[in-house]
Amino acid sequence: MSAQPAYSRPRYNAQPSYTPSITVVRGKGKSQAPQTLPSVLVQAAVVAVVVFVLLAAVGFCRVTLTSASASAAIQAKNLDSEIYDARTSGADLEVLQSSLSNPSRIRIQAASLGMVEPEVVTSINLAGDVVTVNEQGALSLSGSAQALLAL
Repeated sequence: MSAQPAYSRPRYNAQPSYTPSITVVRGKGKSQAPQTLPSVLVQAAVVAVVVFVLLAAVGFCRVTLTSASASAAIQAKNLDSEIYDARTSGADLEVLQSSLSNPSRIRIQAASLGMVEPEVVTSINLAGDVVTVNEQGALSLSGSAQALLAL
């Protein structure tokens, strides 16, 4: 074995064989004034935002009015349907009332219940109003009965 250590590094010359060329470029430094956009560009952006907001407002109003008109049309249709149903029910009730108030039907129903026609029919004609009132202004049954008997 030799006297040199096994992990030794080779030696290099401390002097490089070439010299690098370095040039220094001086900058202007940071600009103190912030960069601004051209005023035409700012005005165009403002106009674009205003136009967009106006279009959005018009669109919102249009949707609102369309929704309101659709709702009114639906309500009108429902009311028309309810009116038709009420008229149909009224016509049906008139026909039913007419058939139930038929005198021949009433005679048949009365006979089936064991009723007979009266032998003598009398009518009472009241010339004046027989309803009387008491001192407090309320209707008086006893006074009305006495006024009826006096006729």
